[in-house]
Amino acid sequence: MAVEIEATEHAMLFRISGENYQQLVEWQHSVDKKVVEQELESGRSPRGRPLEEIVLEAMRTESDQGNAVPYYGAIQGAYVYRFVPTTMGLIVKIENTETGDVLDLTNYTDE
Repeated sequence: MAVEIEATEHAMLFRISGENYQQLVEWQHSVDKKVVEQELESGRSPRGRPLEEIVLEAMRTESDQGNAVPYYGAIQGAYVYRFVPTTMGLIVKIENTETGDVLDLTNYTDE
């Protein structure tokens, strides 16, 4: 499996690798690109907050250079990772809390 959780005495670590990591990166880029396009077109965040012109100008500059850098607020935290261990395996979902988009990396097949 390309998604692992490791628990030690002092830490819990998760690792997403291989095809799952590539899928995550591509998905996140596509969501961010969609958000940037919407924000630049409307001047508002996905939740409807008006964006300041200085923020929009920085986004335009990044977009002109081929980078999708959306504005997700002061701390830029829009992605939530959920790991739910079950008797059938590990449920792994990533959500963009601004847009509601969800990526499910759960392996539902028997391996």
